[in-house]
Amino acid sequence: MSNEGYGRKRIVQIMLASCLFFVLTGCGKASYEVTTMEFAKNGHIIEHIVEDFPADLYDEAEWESGVRSRIDEYNNKDKGTIELGDIVCENNVLKCSLDYEDDNAYYYLNEQPIFYGTIADAIKAGYGLSLPVYAVSDGTQLNNDRLRLMNEAVIIIMNSQTDVKLYDSPAYISGNVNLRDDGKSGSIADDNACYIIIE
Repeated sequence: MSNEGYGRKRIVQIMLASCLFFVLTGCGKASYEVTTMEFAKNGHIIEHIVEDFPADLYDEAEWESGVRSRIDEYNNKDKGTIELGDIVCENNVLKCSLDYEDDNAYYYLNEQPIFYGTIADAIKAGYGLSLPVYAVSDGTQLNNDRLRLMNEAVIIIMNSQTDVKLYDSPAYISGNVNLRDDGKSGSIADDNACYIIIE
């Protein structure tokens, strides 16, 4: 699992200035209208990408070839799996989904860290867990010492202004996380580090 940080760089070194950009922001099935990071209960991260993809600037086949090559490189190392879903490119917009088995797989393809695991594992990985977090129920701030004792709670740490979809409603969030009425989806307001904690 990785360190705090997430940006809009993208996947394939050779395509960093062009096609890479589209893979890192989020991946999309047809039902997604904006780039969204989905965090599944089984530890998978599904990136739903919805990005501008002007046909006169980018070649869809070349983009897909570059991404698949990088995915195959990772999967063949027996470290885990990354799966690329259907790619739809219409009206100069590219939509696809990338299913990462874990946050290590995400980091490999995007070169931007996300942490998705228990608080105990986050501490083991060297995270200081020093950001202030607030109870979703009433907005009260949680003491950071208490946060570090919540060993089995799940924490998401990332740096990216993006939409998110969660498998369950979080108990605590940092100040730059905005939840929607359903309590399981929302957006991150900026590229600063954020915490989302699910008990």
